[in-house]
Amino acid sequence: MKSSFLVVFLAAALGASAQCGYPAVIKGGCLNKQLVVHTLHALSKIVWYRDGVPVDSVTGKSSYGSARFVVGGDREGAINNQFGGTIESVFVDDTGNVYASDDLNNRVRKWAPGAASGVTVAGGNGQGAAANQLYDPGFLFVDRAGNLFVSDPGNNRVQKWVPGATSGVTVAGGNGPGNGAGQLSSPAGIYVDCEGGVYVADYWNERIQYWAAGATSGVTVVPTQSDTAPPTGLWVDAQHNICVTFGGANYIEKWTSGSTTGVEMFNTDNGRIISHPSAIYVDYYGNMYISDEVRVTKWDPSGHSGSTLPTYTGVPNFSYQYSLSVDCRGNVYTIVDSTEPNYHYCSSIYVLPLVTTIDTSYTPISPGAYYAHVTDVNGFSVNTDTVTVKPPPSVPPSVSIAATSTNVFICEPITFTATPVNAEGKPSFQWQVSGVPVGTDTTVYSNNIFANGDQVYCIMTASDGCGNFTDTSNVLPLKVDPQGHATVTISPSKDPVCAGTLMTFTAAVVNEANTPVFQWLVNGQPTNDTVDSYSSDTLKNNDVVYCLITSDASCGLAKSNSIRATIYPQPSIDTGQVFSVPIGQSLTLTPVTHGDIASYGWSPPTGLSDPYIQNPVASVVKDMVYTLVVVSPEGCADTGAIIVNAFTPLSIPGAFTPNGDGINDIFYVLGGPVGSKIEEFTIFNRWGQEVFHVQGVPPGDPSYGWNGWFQGIPAPVGAYVYFIRMDYVNGVRQAYKGAVTLMR
Repeated sequence: MKSSFLVVFLAAALGASAQCGYPAVIKGGCLNKQLVVHTLHALSKIVWYRDGVPVDSVTGKSSYGSARFVVGGDREGAINNQFGGTIESVFVDDTGNVYASDDLNNRVRKWAPGAASGVTVAGGNGQGAAANQLYDPGFLFVDRAGNLFVSDPGNNRVQKWVPGATSGVTVAGGNGPGNGAGQLSSPAGIYVDCEGGVYVADYWNERIQYWAAGATSGVTVVPTQSDTAPPTGLWVDAQHNICVTFGGANYIEKWTSGSTTGVEMFNTDNGRIISHPSAIYVDYYGNMYISDEVRVTKWDPSGHSGSTLPTYTGVPNFSYQYSLSVDCRGNVYTIVDSTEPNYHYCSSIYVLPLVTTIDTSYTPISPGAYYAHVTDVNGFSVNTDTVTVKPPPSVPPSVSIAATSTNVFICEPITFTATPVNAEGKPSFQWQVSGVPVGTDTTVYSNNIFANGDQVYCIMTASDGCGNFTDTSNVLPLKVDPQGHATVTISPSKDPVCAGTLMTFTAAVVNEANTPVFQWLVNGQPTNDTVDSYSSDTLKNNDVVYCLITSDASCGLAKSNSIRATIYPQPSIDTGQVFSVPIGQSLTLTPVTHGDIASYGWSPPTGLSDPYIQNPVASVVKDMVYTLVVVSPEGCADTGAIIVNAFTPLSIPGAFTPNGDGINDIFYVLGGPVGSKIEEFTIFNRWGQEVFHVQGVPPGDPSYGWNGWFQGIPAPVGAYVYFIRMDYVNGVRQAYKGAVTLMR
C-alpha cells in the first residue's frame, strides 16, 4: 500500500490561522498595575519577559466539558436550521463563526456565535456551475482573513468566497473532470496555507494537488496510489507533514517534506483500526483528531496511543460522524446524523467544549519593556506586542490658571491662561464660569461678559503615564464694576427643593435705562424665557441658572449672578401593589420603594404589627387599602396605596346540586387571591367527553363555573373528572385533578 514519490513543499509557511500566527496584545502599562494578555485563542502557557529576560511563567489547566448541540437538527428542508440532507463539512473560524456545507441545497451556511439561525455565505442559487452557484459542496476551509474556500465536487473545482461576496472565484480546477495539471476530479478535502495556496484531495485521480495562489494549474505533492482508495481529507501540520485520510481503505498516510513514500498509520496490520476516516486536524504537537465514521478520536503523533472523544450525547437513532473542526479554543465540532421517525435524515452540529483556566495577568514591579510569549491550547505560539512600563511621576499632573485681570469694568475683556504641569501627551481642558462649561478645549479662554462675583476655573484631563488623571485649577473670583450701567440679580423662590418641585427665579434690575429684554439660561443653554422670571419643575441637582439683560453698556448686555440649584432626590412607591393573605394568617408586607428613605408611615394602622416600619406584618380579616407615606432624609415624600387582599383559601367542592334552588347550583373554583388566574378548567364525563371548559378566568366567580348541563340538556347524575391549572399572582403554577359528584 505504500508508494514512492518525492514530496517538495512549495510554501515556506504553512498552516491554518494559528499556524500563520494570531493577534495577542497586552493591555496596561503602569508600574504595580496588572498587564493583561488579550487574544481570541485559549492559552495553555504564558511566559512574561522584561527587557528580553523571562520574569514569570504560568501554565493553564484544560479539560473537556459535556458535548452540546450547536445548530441544525430541524428535519430536512431549506430554511433556518434545516439542511437538505446531511451536512458534508463543518469549519469554525477564530471568531467562533460556524460554517456548514449543505450539499443538497447547494449552499454554505454561517452561524455567528450564539445565533439562532444561519445565513447563506456561498451558493444558494440552485445547482449549477456559475460563479454564484455550487454543485454538491463538500469540504470547507476559512483562512485568517475570513475568506471561505469550498470544494465543489460537482463542478470539479475549489471556490474562494471573500467575506460579503455574492459569487466565488475558482482557485483550483474548474476545467472539467480529468487528470491534467489544470484539472480535478471530484475534489474532497482542502487545506489553505499562509500564502493562499490550496492543497486539494483530488478524489477520483487519487492524488493531492497543490495550487499556488493565482496559479492556473496544480502540482502533484502526493501521487496516485493504484493499490488504495481515493483520498478523502487532508491537513498540513506545523512540521510541514501532509496527513491524508483514505476513507475507503481505513487508514491514514503521513508524507514528510523530502520523502519518497508516505507512512501508513492505523491499518489492520498494526492492530490500530479506524473505520472510514474522513476529516483530520493536526495540532502543533502532531496530535491527530480524526472523524472516524461513528466517533472522533484523538491520537498521539506516532499513532500508537489514542482515545475516543465524547463529542455527542443523547442523539436518538445515531448514524455517524464524518467531519470535524477544532477551533482556536480547543473546542471540537463535529457533524452528527440521526434518523428520526418520518423525518428522514436529521443532521446537526455538536461541540465538545474545552474548558481552560489560566491567569492572563502579570503585575510588573520594575520599569522596563514587557511582552509575553503565549502558547494556545493547540500548541501554537506567538509573541504579544511590547509595552513600556514606567513609574508614575513623583508629582501628578496639575493645572493652574492666571488672568489678565480679575478686577474690571463692565464689558472689559479678560483673558485666562492655563498652565499644565507633568501632563503627558495632549491634555484636554474644560473652562468653567460659576459652574457652567464655557470656551473650547484650549489653554486660553477669553470673554467680556461677566457678572460680579463670577468664579472662573479650569478642569484638565491628562495622562500621567499610567492612565488618565483629572485636576481642577485654582479658582479666580471676579470683581466687575458696572459703572452706573444696569445690573441684574436673580433669586430663587425656594432652594433647595425636592425633585419635581416648581422653582421660580426672579430677576431684579437696577439702573435700567430702558425696559430690558431678558434671556434665561440653564447650564449655558437658553430656555427661551424672555420675561423677568423663570420657572421649572424639571431642574436637576447642580444645574446652574442665570440670565442676561440688554444694557446700555458698550457690550450691550449685563449678566446676573449664577445660582446652582440644589435638587434633592424624590423617593417613590410603585403603583398597583397588591398583597394577598389567606384569612386567619399573617403576611409580612414588602412594598417596592425607591430612593433613600428615612421614615415610613402606614394608615390606618388596623391589622398592622407596627405602622412606622418598612415591612409590618399584616393580619387582616377583610380587604384593606393602606396609605403608605415615605420620607427621605431631606424631607421629600411620596404617597402610595397598598392593597391587602384577605381571601378565602382556594377550594374545590366535592359535589354540587344543580336543581335551581340557588344553593350549590354551580361547580366552580372557590376562593383564591386577587390577581390569580385559572389557566384551564376542564370537566369530563365517564366516557371521556369534555362537558365543560374555560380558560384565562379568575377564581371565586360562579359565572365561570359549570351549571350541570351538557349539549343543551341536564347532565346525568354521577361522578365527573375535573382538571384545573392555576396561575397564582405570586408566579406559582399548580395543577389540581379530582372528581366531583353531580346530584339532583
